[in-house]
Amino acid sequence: MAKLASRRYTKYLIPVKYVGLAEKDWIEKERITKRYAHKWRAHIHTADIGIENILECAPAYREITDKDALRTDMRFCRLAYGFSPLEYMTYGLEHRKGVSERRAFFSDWSDKGILYHKLNRQSDVKILNNKYTTYDKFKEYYKRDAIAISRPEHFGRFRDFVRKHPVFVKKPLSLGGGRGIELVDLSASGKSEREYFAGLMALQAYILEECIIQSEDLSIFNPSSLTTVRCITFYTKNGVVAPPYLSFFRTGRRGSFVDNASKGGIACGIDSVSGRLATDAYAQYYGERYACHPDSGIQFKGYQLPEWEKLLGMCKEMSAQLPSVKFISWDMAHADKDGWVVVEGNSHGAIDFQQLFWNRGLKADIEEIVRNTETIM
Repeated sequence: MAKLASRRYTKYLIPVKYVGLAEKDWIEKERITKRYAHKWRAHIHTADIGIENILECAPAYREITDKDALRTDMRFCRLAYGFSPLEYMTYGLEHRKGVSERRAFFSDWSDKGILYHKLNRQSDVKILNNKYTTYDKFKEYYKRDAIAISRPEHFGRFRDFVRKHPVFVKKPLSLGGGRGIELVDLSASGKSEREYFAGLMALQAYILEECIIQSEDLSIFNPSSLTTVRCITFYTKNGVVAPPYLSFFRTGRRGSFVDNASKGGIACGIDSVSGRLATDAYAQYYGERYACHPDSGIQFKGYQLPEWEKLLGMCKEMSAQLPSVKFISWDMAHADKDGWVVVEGNSHGAIDFQQLFWNRGLKADIEEIVRNTETIM
């Protein structure tokens, strides 16, 4: 079953024998790309939209005159390796020539999709695909109140929760990437408890959470949003590991409530031995680089995160409780009174920014971990 599911991530990849040929001969690359783009035109359509957006907006490509050649190579990398146009830009693939240099990078679509099905049992991963079931499983690590509301009969629990926490965080139960997250002050909404609840029920199911009051150690970067650490864990034959090159730090921009890169946040790499920030920070759209936070002026590189060993210990403890879900991404915040707390856990954590931070592909490193892990398929 897992093998069948993972085929969706290789279904639209050019056969390997043609990839090597294309990388050695530009005329062949044009011909092969055109052939498979026509064959899989519905698949390549989304990539084409992304390509045009990046060519128009990304500072790195504004001065390039031969954009047709760049379009061809970006399309080819999507069809040959599974790299999205954004990944192409992020990894600087226009400067990395040949199959071996490009295959050194881990694709956040095809490679991660295969990894997800190889390491995570789908019957159990549902715990992480619903924000409330994740909370219910790991409540002691969240260290705050939360409720799920999805039906009209949940009004009683909603009423009790908002009377205790009139300012709260609202999140859709099953969306990621910061989508739909909102800080709510019920008293300022202009609605009664019943009216606000009815509005929620007309849209979708939610988890409502008590606010995290983050510590000054992290709020100094950007007080309007949570500043978090993404810690990725693998449940291997030798226990849970948190590979040093996969953890990273995220912070938002002034006025933003979330720190997700897709919502304008910026991120940098962490020396996971010491817990110090180890690189400059980058914005996902469109690769802007920052030595200091552009709003607060705090320098990234060298900044010491608090209680680093406690964060690693918590993430490893939680992962050990889900041995059939071997690849998990934990988002952690540092609270004023409780120290490190879970923001959420998920089974689809991206592995793209990390390759930008360290300026190298991480595919071989991840494959080494997988060799030391019991796989589902």
